[in-house]
Amino acid sequence: MFIGNAPPLVRGGVFAYSKDGGVVKMKQYNKNNIPLAKSLRKNMTPWERKLWYEFLRSYPVRFQRQKCIGNFIVDFYCAKAGLVVELDGSQHYFNEYKKSDCIRTEKLAAENLVVIRIPNCEIDVNFEGVCEYIDNVVKSSLPQSAAQPAPSSEGAKNEQAGLYFHIPFCKSKCPYCDFYSVKYDEQSGEEYINKTVEIIKQYQGSFDTVYFGGGTPSILPPDMLRRLLDSAREQYDISDNAEITVECNPSLDLGEKMKAYADMGINRVSIGMQSAVDKERFALGRSAGRRQVENAVNSARRAGIMNISLDLMLGVPNQTIDTLDESLDFVTSMGVTHLSAYMLKIEEGTKFFDMKNRLVLPDEDEVCEMYLKTVDTMNRSGLTQYEISNFARNGMESKHNIKYWTLCDYLGIGKSAHSFWHGKRFYYDRDYSKINDGTGGDTEERIMLGLRLNKGINKSIINKDISQYIKCGLMCERGDNVALTPQGMLLSNTIISSLI
Repeated sequence: MFIGNAPPLVRGGVFAYSKDGGVVKMKQYNKNNIPLAKSLRKNMTPWERKLWYEFLRSYPVRFQRQKCIGNFIVDFYCAKAGLVVELDGSQHYFNEYKKSDCIRTEKLAAENLVVIRIPNCEIDVNFEGVCEYIDNVVKSSLPQSAAQPAPSSEGAKNEQAGLYFHIPFCKSKCPYCDFYSVKYDEQSGEEYINKTVEIIKQYQGSFDTVYFGGGTPSILPPDMLRRLLDSAREQYDISDNAEITVECNPSLDLGEKMKAYADMGINRVSIGMQSAVDKERFALGRSAGRRQVENAVNSARRAGIMNISLDLMLGVPNQTIDTLDESLDFVTSMGVTHLSAYMLKIEEGTKFFDMKNRLVLPDEDEVCEMYLKTVDTMNRSGLTQYEISNFARNGMESKHNIKYWTLCDYLGIGKSAHSFWHGKRFYYDRDYSKINDGTGGDTEERIMLGLRLNKGINKSIINKDISQYIKCGLMCERGDNVALTPQGMLLSNTIISSLI
């Protein structure tokens, strides 16, 4: 039975009850229910977890889960739409439950709330229909401008910024890494978090992405990351549906940590795979094997974190086209949402630099072939290239990293963290001193960064003749934009240098 004007699901079995269609944010609730509500959040049913993590958590209008309202704890609540969503197991179809549900619904409706009830079986067999139904109910309850997500305007001044925390701790230094990192111990970790919390308080801002990079952020106890995130939420305006990423080393047992990450609101993980071939991973100084990478991915999913990125390195010691195939097959088989594929660069000051004459590396032509094979394989598998080194399923691109390439504001906090903040560039050195690094955002930067993206940049930005690059297949036109082809991306430094 359907009551009110909420649109029905394609399949039956859902009813809605509304009164006045008003939008009211409940302020009164029974505080004695808070411990139970917290317990229910940690122990959601499989159907609640699916609806929350795969739809409601990232919905553009904020939902809350296991929300206390009056004397009730409702499954999901949207204050702006005045909407309660309840998921019902089979027990709700017995008479005693039906009577209780009706009383509960009437009392919530008396507070100008819309209540819709959805059977668990609908989540199993008609999930897209459920999502569409909830979306339609929200839109029918709000003005159109409030119900729709804000239009994208990359680089626009009113776009929210990105927040980056550099966590410099590692178990040991990888032989190829030239990033700032130090060995972790509990005291150093506590001191670093305390100092970072102080720095947080020096800024104001509005953010829709948060990124914990390193180093190895996952080496910290989750409570340390929680302190940073809680401090940031207290100081800044961080969107309810913000993309929050943490980089993880799969050599650690991440099962409990993934649960803690999900509980604190982290919804994306980047796992340092580097290679799915154990021989190559060990040559890179990675102690975990392929099995541990697979366990890390599965641990994230069990915790409800579905947005998962893997790192892959090209041109590493002993790598061949055939072994690269093994890694690409593994990425495809794991069904992750994102891949970052980087070519190994031997940097001065690393162990690899000291032993470069002894390393068995593929030659330049082989590395180029590996890159083009990666682009082709990932595009065919549904992970579409959107930046020189990055591939994603539709809609799962790294929102945070896109800010770097489109010259949106981002604030970096931590030793060696860089910022582009209100037109100025600065960074913190290894003593945590702030170093000004000039201004940014000029035409040269727009060309240099914009051409990293698969969509390219507007032709009007470039004042140089690019016809030869197009004729040679190194660049292509895409409407009003011009972009590098995969072959052109291999020569990006040379091409971009000629254009700026």
